Amino acid sequence: RGVVPQLLQRLQQLEIRPQQQDLTPFNDVLLWESLLPTELLARVLHEGFMRQWLHVLRLWLSAAAANPTEIRAWFKAWQALLPQPLLQHPLIERGFTEALKLIGGGAAVAAAQLQQQQQQAPAAAPPPTPEQQQDLSLLELLQGMAAERGLCCRPKIGRVERGHQVYVLSRISFFVDGSVIMAKHKSQGPWLPFSAEQLFQFVDQHKK
Repeated sequence: RGVVPQLLQRLQQLEIRPQQQDLTPFNDVLLWESLLPTELLARVLHEGFMRQWLHVLRLWLSAAAANPTEIRAWFKAWQALLPQPLLQHPLIERGFTEALKLIGGGAAVAAAQLQQQQQQAPAAAPPPTPEQQQDLSLLELLQGMAAERGLCCRPKIGRVERGHQVYVLSRISFFVDGSVIMAKHKSQGPWLPFSAEQLFQFVDQHKK
């Protein structure tokens, strides 16, 4: 199995609470900070942590006994856990900025957002299979890496390989199969496995 589904699964075991917080699942995920691209780990934290954390903050702020001083200290404690590269990533930065707005707005703003969330909540969709979750997470990583390099990563309309959508990066075609990236130059040659970094090196080699 790929590492992304395992990290997301570990974050599901994190029960966010104002007091007596067990940080073990969160710290286990942060151990990968030096091993994974910041873009990928930020997306993992955005999906598996930030949304739940903001929801808990809204619930706490809307409670009658909410203490603003305790809430601000709680916010700063969580913020201090993250290394600077993650704090500066737009997804994480956006989450903490939203938290500050909530804290500044107080109970009324938090309660209004909770009510809006309940009204807009769509019908529950079936959870993605581990294979679908792997494909999506790795594809998101590649799209983020492409954006950082000023490249467009787009689907090749009507092209499917081994049951997976084929995408185009410059002159390279690729698809994601679980934790494996398969790529080739245009329509030439066989499909070959690549890591994310190798894929972009391959793209650079075949630029016009």
